[in-house]
Amino acid sequence: AIKSTPKVSVSNFWGAVHIGALFAFFGWAFLSSRFVKAEKMRLLVCFFLIVGASLFWSSFEQQPASFNLFAERYTDRSLGGFNIPTVWFQSLNPIFILLFAPLVSMLWIKLGKRHKNPNSMTKFALGMLLASVAFAIMIMASKMIVAGSASVSMMWLVSSLLFLTIAELCISPVGMSSMTKLAPQGMQGVMMGLWYTSISLGGLIGSISGGYVSAETIGDLPKLFTALTVFLVVCGVLLLVLAKPITNMLSQTDKDATV
Repeated sequence: AIKSTPKVSVSNFWGAVHIGALFAFFGWAFLSSRFVKAEKMRLLVCFFLIVGASLFWSSFEQQPASFNLFAERYTDRSLGGFNIPTVWFQSLNPIFILLFAPLVSMLWIKLGKRHKNPNSMTKFALGMLLASVAFAIMIMASKMIVAGSASVSMMWLVSSLLFLTIAELCISPVGMSSMTKLAPQGMQGVMMGLWYTSISLGGLIGSISGGYVSAETIGDLPKLFTALTVFLVVCGVLLLVLAKPITNMLSQTDKDATV
């Protein structure tokens, strides 16, 4: 059986170090007199984006774990007499990025010209909601297997990976750009380092949650995908709720700083 047994001793230690460093930095920044109010508001936005990114990456890391298992054991991979290797499905993400990254970029530019470009937190929320659609698709596919189907069409997995990739395009480049734009003067490098910490934390959480899935526990897959779907919807809605008031506070502090 395919099963990944999580090794959480060392990983948990470094995960705790990353979390501690993240909260220690932002705690110091919010209490420090080094930064003015406007800078602290920008740092608050950075904090929300980093936390949101960590949660997204934790779900994104299901690709080499539960998604890979699903492709290997429960997906009909035959195409015109050829059996598609499982590892090829891992190539869909970079292929979709090459295809859709220019389109997403053009969309933001077009909306910007119309003064309708969403702020970074709204884009993050959109990414979370798109990722939830990806896992909702996998809920339906995995329930078919639990109900007795030997395998399901590969289009379930392909469409799920498509939504997950578009979600990534709403989060990853936006997050990196926001870190440099919102960081206080001279701290762009620090903020970029903290941004990459979110990827590390997300990978750790994803490996732990996905590592307990095995071919013998296929009945657990719908539960895992349902939990991730609900989790992402809640995070996305929370970011949407916070986006407008935080953006308004950020605009107000910027105005106060220039008075």
